[in-house]
Amino acid sequence: MLVLVAALAAFPTAAAEDDGKISVEVFVEAFCPYSQEFVSRALNPALQAEGVADIVDLTFAQCGHCRPDKTQETGFECQHGADECSANKMIACGVDAAAEKGPSAVSSYASCMFSLPKGWMVDPGYTRQCAEAIEVDQDEIFACGTGDDGSDKLKVHYKLTEKAGVTNPDEKMAVDEDAEEKPKRNPVPWVIVDGTVLEDPLKVRKAICDVQAKRGQSVPSGCNEPPPTSLPDSEPAKNVETA
Repeated sequence: MLVLVAALAAFPTAAAEDDGKISVEVFVEAFCPYSQEFVSRALNPALQAEGVADIVDLTFAQCGHCRPDKTQETGFECQHGADECSANKMIACGVDAAAEKGPSAVSSYASCMFSLPKGWMVDPGYTRQCAEAIEVDQDEIFACGTGDDGSDKLKVHYKLTEKAGVTNPDEKMAVDEDAEEKPKRNPVPWVIVDGTVLEDPLKVRKAICDVQAKRGQSVPSGCNEPPPTSLPDSEPAKNVETA
């Protein structure tokens, strides 16, 4: 079972425990190079690997370091500007549509979108290839991504992101690298597997497979594929347990 990002009633960990799947929570933003690299080099290969998606209960939140701002057209302020908010909105609509087809469809769509140059993420002439690759309706996604439905979806993604501590609405968005006190928010990509934040997000497949093995369950053959190397120049989070 895939936990739809639009369903806030139950946070994914509880649902994953109920059906025996492993909870994987992913928090990213459109213009972050580390988010892009994580999705394309780690998450998507992991969920395309034989049998891995079958044991995963995925939550994919496309908001990153965003926060509500009624003065903006999208209703949000994003770390990399207004264009990133528009891209986040479009991708949120796409991954929600893809969710009906399972975790591998979500990662495939997101990976395709993240591979596009920034300005193309909201251009239906370019994004259509991402929708068609997983057989979802691009016209519906575009209508969602440019309308009120997309704004509503982004609000849901934001709520998930805020709950995970990835964003803090009380902190300013811009980061002064020389400042002694940095904003109180977690870095992206922020990835939680079975309740544990990953120190190295690129090891998401290993984390999933390790949990499966520790549970004494059959480990998919896709777990045997080699993982990618660590993200360069990234600032990984501490390995901590989450409630």
